[in-house]
Amino acid sequence: MIVSFIKLQLLLVLLSIINIASSAASPNMDSIEDAIRLATMSRKQSIDNGNPLIETPISDYYMKLTALNNAINKEWGQSMDEIFSAYLLRLWNNDIEELSEENWREVNHPLVRTEIAGLLGQASRLCLLDTSSLPLREYVHSKLSSENLVVKSRAISALGTVGEKNDVPILAKIALEEEAGWAEKAVQSIFMLPYPESVEKLNELEKLVKRKTLRDYIVKKLPNNQGSIEGFKSISCK
Repeated sequence: MIVSFIKLQLLLVLLSIINIASSAASPNMDSIEDAIRLATMSRKQSIDNGNPLIETPISDYYMKLTALNNAINKEWGQSMDEIFSAYLLRLWNNDIEELSEENWREVNHPLVRTEIAGLLGQASRLCLLDTSSLPLREYVHSKLSSENLVVKSRAISALGTVGEKNDVPILAKIALEEEAGWAEKAVQSIFMLPYPESVEKLNELEKLVKRKTLRDYIVKKLPNNQGSIEGFKSISCK
């Protein structure tokens, strides 16, 4: 039996995450809901002023959506528990009484919904939530071809937590395009998919890519090319 260096590395990361989360404060849902309302207000003000709703990284509305994602990620990073995982699920299902119908447009914006999908995938890997019945993977797949480059980038990352072994070739194709940033995200997502096909594909990519920085990045994911990837699923959820 080959002892996987990568498996050990991922397990240590997971244990570290669990230890940090166990000592963290309870998640602050109010900060997230305030960020949602601010994004809604920005959208409505733009419309009321007769201005087109422009979604570029420098627009106020886009920055409010980014602030919302930051708030969600901050609370996830500080808690990573069953309570906040259940809250993410309620966001995904549009099931929070404190939010109005107007607010759900922001929660369901691809920039935000793709982020929530990826975090729900992490919650599932950490055995905090059963997401098997949720269409997370299908949703993320639908955003891989988004014209919004930020949404596409987030979808590539999210596929590393909601994907299956059939997604390894899809991510490898993105990596082979060797576009800076996206290629590295695709490699990271392949690394996070806990299947033997993942390490096989990374070994293959190491030989095929031409960009040295990308090749070096792949090598870092395969120290001495040892073992196979088991990832977070190596810890069974009971």
